[in-house]
Amino acid sequence: DILMKFVNEYPDVFNKLYNDRNIELKSFIEQLVLRGELIRAEHNQMLSTAEGKFIGNNVTEAVAYFNNPDNKAELESYKNKLNKA
Repeated sequence: DILMKFVNEYPDVFNKLYNDRNIELKSFIEQLVLRGELIRAEHNQMLSTAEGKFIGNNVTEAVAYFNNPDNKAELESYKNKLNKA
């Protein structure tokens, strides 16, 4: 019922989310922010690690960062951390 209400009230938003091939990674990034593994700057959308390593100026850049094969090990490490929590 909740999903259908959302679809009916916000069809454009739903279609944008449904067609976003990176929606799972974006959700994962937001989970990392909520758990304190990634830090979102107070006055902008910049993301960094808890240790201060720059990830991206926004979620779109963070998605590009984690989709980069050079950062696959770091992504897997974060996935393991969240699975243990």
